[in-house]
Amino acid sequence: MNAGRELILLAFILLILLINLSGSDNSLPFFSEDPLSSTEGPFVEVLTNGKAALVSLKEARGKFILSKGEPLKEGDSLHVTEKGVKRGRMKGGTLLLLGLPVNVNEATTEDLVAISGIGPKRAESIVAYREKNGPFSSLSDLVKVKGIGEKSFTRMKNFLTL
Repeated sequence: MNAGRELILLAFILLILLINLSGSDNSLPFFSEDPLSSTEGPFVEVLTNGKAALVSLKEARGKFILSKGEPLKEGDSLHVTEKGVKRGRMKGGTLLLLGLPVNVNEATTEDLVAISGIGPKRAESIVAYREKNGPFSSLSDLVKVKGIGEKSFTRMKNFLTL
C-alpha cells in the first residue's frame, strides 16, 4: 500500500473512531478482533447499531452470509440489523478516500459530486442520461452526456469504473 493511501485510510479510521466514541459501546461483537486494528485492505464497510467500521474483506467473508449468493467485494457496505444483513455500496466519498473508483452505473448524484470536477448539475446530467439510455457500456460514453467533453472526461475517468 502506498504512503498516500495509508494516510487517507488512517484519517478515515480516526474519523470513524471519533463518530463511534459518541456511543457507549464501541465494539462490534461479531468480530474476533477489533476490526479497526488492521490497515490491510481490501475493505468493506459494516454498519450496525449506529456504528461504522472498516473491516477487511477476508474477515467479513467469514462472518456474513448473504442470501443472493454473490461474493462480497471491496467497497461493499453491509448494514447489520436484527432482521439480517442488507448489502449496498460505500458512499462515493468513502470509496474515493480509500482510493477506490465510483461505479458510474450505480452512483447517485451524491456519490458523483464527491469527484473533483463533477458538481451537482453535472452529476444530475449523468444520472438522467443513465436512466434514459441504460447503463454505460464504456466510460468513454460519458462524453455523450451534455456538459462533459473530452477535457472533463480525461480529468474524471480515473475516479470512475463500470
